[in-house]
Order: sequence, then structure tokens, then C-alpha cells
Amino acid sequence: SWQAYIDRQLAAYQRTGRLWTLFGVSFLAVFREGAETILFLVGILSKISFWEMLLGISLATLILALVWLVLKYLANRLSLPWLFKILTIGIYVLAFKILGVSLHTLIVTQYLPANPIVWGNLQAIEWLGFYPTWWTVASQALYLLGLVLIFFLVSKGEKADG
Repeated sequence: SWQAYIDRQLAAYQRTGRLWTLFGVSFLAVFREGAETILFLVGILSKISFWEMLLGISLATLILALVWLVLKYLANRLSLPWLFKILTIGIYVLAFKILGVSLHTLIVTQYLPANPIVWGNLQAIEWLGFYPTWWTVASQALYLLGLVLIFFLVSKGEKADG
């Protein structure tokens, strides 16, 4: 229902061209994500020092400024659908990482058994949130399979419409 609401608001912006409509939709989408992020951060604040938190905030601010500069530069060069496709891919990668890191945390804190994968020479890829355990690999494989299935169904629906 949230996606349907956002779609309706974007359609209203496209019809009217009013900047306030686009601003309102953007604000709500970012505010919702920000609220979820704050809830996530509250859970980890007790596990990090003040300086680590300050460093994290500083790095995040720097990264956001760089992303803003890149998006500002690309705004007139990329169409809105392409921009959303690029951002969607980023969200998919981030979700993949969050899934792996979350399960790895549950394993490290012994809420889940370790069950490492011993065949092959699988190595952890921490920046991607990939850890060679059955829990993480199976969950991330199911996630990727779900993405492929959704992509296939959406593509098939678009072909039927067009």
C-alpha cells in the first residue's frame, strides 16, 4: 500500500508538474527510511563508543554529500526511470548485505548455530555481507532467486501490456 501511495503521488506530480507534490513524496519516502534507520541505530548504540558513532556520522555525511554531488551532476543527464533503476539496484545490493550481516550477527551471538560451509574455498566477503555459512548462503540464495522470479514476472507482465 505504501508503494501504491507513492505511485499515486508521483503520478499527481507528473500531471500537475507542481514541485511541492514531488517534494512531499520525496520527504515522506526519505523520512520513513530515516525513521527505520534510527530504530536500527538505537539497537547498536550500546555496542559502540562515542567516537565510533561520531566517525560513522561524519563518514555518512561525507558519503551523502558525494552522492548528492553525483546525483546533481547526473540529474539532467539521466532520465528519471534510469535513475530509479540505478537506485533500485543499490537497494537490492544493500538488502543482500543486510541479510548476510544480520544472519552472521545471529551466528556470532549464538542465536543460530554456525554451520560453516567447508567444501570449496569460500571466503567471507564482508563488504558485501557474504559469509560462508549455510544460514547466510541459503538465505541470500533464496533472496536472489526471489529477485530473479520477481524480475521475470514483472518483465512478463510488461510484455503482455505492451
